Amino acid sequence: RTGMRDTLKVLALDWIDIIDGCTNEEALNLLDEFKVYEGPRLGLIRTPLPGSTFVGQFSNETLGFIQADQVMFTIGGIANTQPHTELDFGSFVYTAFGNRIIYDMGYGEIGSKPRYEDSYVDNRPDGHNTLNVPAALYNDQENTNVVQIEGALGTVTELSMSGFKLVHLDGSVVYGRDDEELGWFTDFHRYATSLGGSSFLLIDSFKLKASRPKTSVEEYFHVAQRTQVEIDAALGDGCNTQTSHVYVDLVDDHQLLFKPICMGIKKGVMSEMTSTMYGISKEDGKFVIEEEDITYVDRLGADQQWKRMKYVPTNDLRADIRLFVISANTTNYEYQQISLRKQSVDPTCSDTDIECFQIDVDDTQYGFIFQETNGDGSFMELIDIVNPNYDPQETIEEEQPDANDISNNTDDNEDENEDYEMDGVDSTESKSGNNKDDIPTSGSLSLMASLVAVFPWII
Repeated sequence: RTGMRDTLKVLALDWIDIIDGCTNEEALNLLDEFKVYEGPRLGLIRTPLPGSTFVGQFSNETLGFIQADQVMFTIGGIANTQPHTELDFGSFVYTAFGNRIIYDMGYGEIGSKPRYEDSYVDNRPDGHNTLNVPAALYNDQENTNVVQIEGALGTVTELSMSGFKLVHLDGSVVYGRDDEELGWFTDFHRYATSLGGSSFLLIDSFKLKASRPKTSVEEYFHVAQRTQVEIDAALGDGCNTQTSHVYVDLVDDHQLLFKPICMGIKKGVMSEMTSTMYGISKEDGKFVIEEEDITYVDRLGADQQWKRMKYVPTNDLRADIRLFVISANTTNYEYQQISLRKQSVDPTCSDTDIECFQIDVDDTQYGFIFQETNGDGSFMELIDIVNPNYDPQETIEEEQPDANDISNNTDDNEDENEDYEMDGVDSTESKSGNNKDDIPTSGSLSLMASLVAVFPWII
């Protein structure tokens, strides 16, 4: 099955009939969503927060406005062997209260070369919200990137741990584990989960090959930028001239603040929200904002402009663990109080092969425990979460399998996946303050996220 064929299957569905079979009550009463699609390698986490915005009050009249009272995190590990895809394993989009905050550049241009030597940034890993190595150039040529390997496949699976559901992306092969010539990494694992409310957690753990030198391994994030003419027009007429521009400020080394101008799902409405991203790592690191915007003309002739934020290590390194929390507020929904720190949260954290982090969300303290798995003192895997709200006995009772249930047939799942595959900061805290168009895009990730965002009740 090719990616295009699967896309056509989706487009060929009778969406009018499907929507007619839905009721407003289904959408308006939407509960927390967590979905992992292992075949197409996609993950979706969505949290409804009714009453958060002014526009959300009109969901009964215009059902799409329900997105104004939702937050959504979409992440992909789509096979780059599929047609019309990009080298974007691990890229994600964050949408909150009717505004897209963390953007994907989308489908800018079709390159004529292998994508790692493509001059179009939107085709390469450095054009996406994922892990990157600036030094990973193809034959030392500028505007190239071999940090992800053409034809290499990763996995996207669901992981349950201490009451948390996580999207787990194993990108070790995509990042070059088995490629002797171009590969840079032996291990790259990315995890995503909800912390409740408007907050989502992203975790990266990685290790470079011994044959590669220590280097600056960086995390990339992007927001939309627009011309000053467009910004002035939107500010001048109260967003009747809509803009997707997002202001971004560096609060400190471990905190970014985002402020969109206009609400993305309704013209003539100024955005009433802000968003904050917090970061911490095992090795010293910090956020930086690139001064120069990324600009290019896409294949439709439209001017594209993006701002890139990075989390960079203080010193070149070979391995690291990084945690990022992104959260949002509105005039009716106050920020959750967030702090991240590297410290002991469990007695085992004193062991030499263990690393621990603590995240406080309001009055709840969560611990995230990593352990060395390769026996060489570098790569560390997430092995446990300390969750004070977790009752293992309740989970056991809830998950007792039905002997007559054959829905989780392992062989069937394996066959389905084969079909698709064919075609920190030491003792430093990052704390939140009380600072008071839009659906995701890019390849198959774009299609899935767009359909879910527009028709939230269909999945």
